[in-house]
Amino acid sequence: MQQITNFFYQAKGDLFYGFLLLFSSVLAFLLRHFGSFGTRRKLDGFLGFGITFFVAGRMLFCSLIVVVVHLVMFRCIKNPRFLTNLSFYGTFVFLAILRLMHFIGLPRLEFVTNAIQLILTLRVIGLSYEIADFRLSKKSDNKKIEHFIEKEPSTFEAFNYFYNFTGLFTGPYFTYRTYSDALTKWKRPLLWSKLKPLLIGKMKTLSWSLPSLIFLTWLDPVNVLRGERTASVLGLFYDFIWCALAFLYLRMRIYSAWMVAESICLLTGIGLYPKEGKSTPGNGPTELQKIILMTIHKGK
Repeated sequence: MQQITNFFYQAKGDLFYGFLLLFSSVLAFLLRHFGSFGTRRKLDGFLGFGITFFVAGRMLFCSLIVVVVHLVMFRCIKNPRFLTNLSFYGTFVFLAILRLMHFIGLPRLEFVTNAIQLILTLRVIGLSYEIADFRLSKKSDNKKIEHFIEKEPSTFEAFNYFYNFTGLFTGPYFTYRTYSDALTKWKRPLLWSKLKPLLIGKMKTLSWSLPSLIFLTWLDPVNVLRGERTASVLGLFYDFIWCALAFLYLRMRIYSAWMVAESICLLTGIGLYPKEGKSTPGNGPTELQKIILMTIHKGK
C-alpha cells in the first residue's frame, strides 16, 4: 500500500498533466460532433482561458499581461517592423523577468503554468509577424497570398487564438492562419472514416509509450541519480544505466503527451488540409486557392 501511495505522489504532476490532456480531448471530441465553426470561434479561447485560470490561479496574470499588451499593440502600432521588434524583444524580456522573479520572493512559474507561458509567447510573437507580413503584402505586388492571413484578426479573434485550448499545455505550436483555416466556411470537418486511421496511429504509439512511462515513473530514475552514490567502477556503470533510464523516462513523457496533443489537433481539424493543397512542413498548403475552388465546386 505504501508503494502505491509513493507512486501516486511521485507521479502527481504527470497525472494532473494527463487529466488536462484527457479533458481537452473530451472537449475537442464534443466540439467536433456538436459544435459549429461559429461556436468554436466563440468558445475555444474562453475554454482555454477558463482552464488556465483553474490551473494557474493568480499566475494567470502572467499570461494575461502578455495577451492584453499585444491586443493593444495590434490596434495602436501600425509600423510592421516596430510591431515585430517590440513583440519579439519585449516578450522575451518579460519571460526572462518571470524566470527570475522568485529571487525577490514572488512565486515562480511551475510545470503547467510554465508550459502555458511558453506556448503563449510563441503565439503572440507569431501573430505579430503574421500581421506585419499581411500589412507589408498590401503594399507590395506579392501575389502569393497563400502565405498571408486574409485579414487582420479582430481583438476577439486574436484572444480566441491566444487562449485556444488546443495545444495550450503541450503544443504543437500552430500559426493563426492555420487555426483560422480550420474554422473557415470552405473547410469541412474530415470524415470520421478518414480521421479514424490517423487517430489509431497515434493510439498505437500511446499503447507502448504510456505503459513504459508508468513503469519508468515507478522506477524513478531521476531521483535515483540525485541521491548519494559511491565512487567506483561498478558505480559508474550503474550511473550509465540510470542515466539511460532517465533519458527514456523523459522521452516517454514527450511521446505520450504529444500523441494525445496531436490527436486533439486532429479532432479539431487544425493543420488538416486536402492533399491537393500540396502542404509543406511549417507553411501549410502552397496552393490554397486550388483547395478553396475545389471545395466550392463540390458544394454545388
